[in-house]
Amino acid sequence: MTPPPKLFAAWFYIANNPGVANDRMQAWRHFCQTGFRQNLNPHPVFDTRFYRGKYLENQPDVNPLLHYVRRPGKLLQTHPLFDCPY
Repeated sequence: MTPPPKLFAAWFYIANNPGVANDRMQAWRHFCQTGFRQNLNPHPVFDTRFYRGKYLENQPDVNPLLHYVRRPGKLLQTHPLFDCPY
């Protein structure tokens, strides 16, 4: 399994999804296996449902967070309240 990107906030993920994990790697594993499919958010400014609807419509097996981090330099909006170009 790839290590979690810096944008993955395990503290946030664990706090918002009690019982899914006890540490960073468990949380990351959960997000990669089922969390992104359930539209669980990996960071306060990364809304998985929003990002999927904007960039990954009809691609349910693509991990939105990995999709984002693999496109460095692209100004992709990650949250409805977070506007990259602004």
